[in-house]
Amino acid sequence: MKFAEMRPSAETLLFNTIPPTATRIMDTASHDRRDALSNDMQTMPPDLSTNLYSAVRERLEEPKQLRDIDDARAAIELAMRLGYLATARRVLSEHQFSIANDQTRPIGVVGLMLMYKLGAPVEVLERLAIEMSKDTEASPTSRMRCAVFLMARKGRLGRLDPGFEQALARAEEVTEETLNTETEFQGLLLKQAFLRAAAFQPFLLGNEVETMRTLEQAVATQESARQAQGFDEVQWRDFAFPLYETLAKTASIYKNHSVWLESTKVLTEVNPGDARAWIARGNALAAKADFEQAVESYRTVETLGGSPTAPARYFTALALLQMEDREGAFESVKMSLLVDPTAEAAKQLHSALRQTMLGETIKGSRE
Repeated sequence: MKFAEMRPSAETLLFNTIPPTATRIMDTASHDRRDALSNDMQTMPPDLSTNLYSAVRERLEEPKQLRDIDDARAAIELAMRLGYLATARRVLSEHQFSIANDQTRPIGVVGLMLMYKLGAPVEVLERLAIEMSKDTEASPTSRMRCAVFLMARKGRLGRLDPGFEQALARAEEVTEETLNTETEFQGLLLKQAFLRAAAFQPFLLGNEVETMRTLEQAVATQESARQAQGFDEVQWRDFAFPLYETLAKTASIYKNHSVWLESTKVLTEVNPGDARAWIARGNALAAKADFEQAVESYRTVETLGGSPTAPARYFTALALLQMEDREGAFESVKMSLLVDPTAEAAKQLHSALRQTMLGETIKGSRE
């Protein structure tokens, strides 16, 4: 079976954000599995490999077996999602699409994502994204996703420049055509992604009302596709998570506590296995001085394991301090540093608490 043929129909699955490559490395290290840190899929220890992983690895290690551009595109995205950029690049090179010469156009937005993760200069990504968004030989969906990719990247950098405006115009031009060529469900997901990226414009201009209005439109669009089942539900959740994460972050900046709390609640429902959801939920609760519930959210992260335990323990310490539990806070931040000894904020808090508690001990002994 081809990588692209992941469902009974011929439709292509749509997925959104790709986890940072460091996630695989940090999670592996936090479980003290240094034997699984390699960037070579072949070296994964047998006890951590499932039959599915082995089958995927075999296909990715033999990129010549990939049948066509759709199969190569799916393989590259899968390799990136698993955190193996070298494998993704090898598939790209095997199919004669060179990153060095910027020849990634046939791969579409997946090629842009790979270049971004490999550290390509922003100006190169911008030029390619604009060119690809204008490529009439590409599908409307591909053109729209390339434009939205550039909008999101520039928006995160705070760059509301002509490149952003050009990408916005390209996305607007092709939106209707995209909606007419995709299924209604996938059209809604793509429209939501466009609206979420478009919200950067009023946000960077300091227009709170228009920013929230645009994000509310994105939420309404996403929710209109909520009844999805099977593979569609997987796609729905993949697009929903970054939307509600964006809404939560934006609401936190605007101190809109009701939206902040509600959006983080939805995050934990969309993906209860994602530590980011519970940390965001805890932060929203802490901002409303509901420290007990905040600690409960942070401690949910510990049941999930992995590197997110470090920030969760740090935030737990801050909440416990507000509850006047200094000893509990000290133990919590100490555990945070055991997981990630490089976090500066945790090191500073640990040092301050240790000095305070030591001073109190000395004072008590003198009395």
